[in-house]
Amino acid sequence: MRNNRVPAALLEQMGTEATGALLEVIDRAHEERKTEMIAAALEQFDKRLAGEGALIRREIAAGDLAIRQDMTKMESSLRADLTKMESALRGDMSKMESTLRADMSRMEAVLRQDTGAGRVELLKWCFVFWIGQVLALASLFAVMIRMRP
Repeated sequence: MRNNRVPAALLEQMGTEATGALLEVIDRAHEERKTEMIAAALEQFDKRLAGEGALIRREIAAGDLAIRQDMTKMESSLRADLTKMESALRGDMSKMESTLRADMSRMEAVLRQDTGAGRVELLKWCFVFWIGQVLALASLFAVMIRMRP
């Protein structure tokens, strides 16, 4: 027994047996109350935990929704930027193509002109060579005719 925590006056009045019985009743009541309080505290904790869990789920859902909205805005912005860049790139390519075609046409004209000038120059030198050949042959024939007896 735990008679050491009972005041001496109570022990004298009630006796040891009655004091021991009273202590057992008080201990049982204390244990029952303790169990009830723990159950109540657990129930309160479970309710609080469920409430906090629901709050966290709502916050996560709101955050998820905000992220999805931001991603949708970024996607549309990226698509618009890509469309602008594609349009600018196509414009630049078209300008480059027209410039390239114009340059190629000019180069072709210059090449044709140079080729034509080269042909004229070649033809001129051919005539000079042929005239020289004709004169050389004529001189040779003249010498041969003079040497003929």
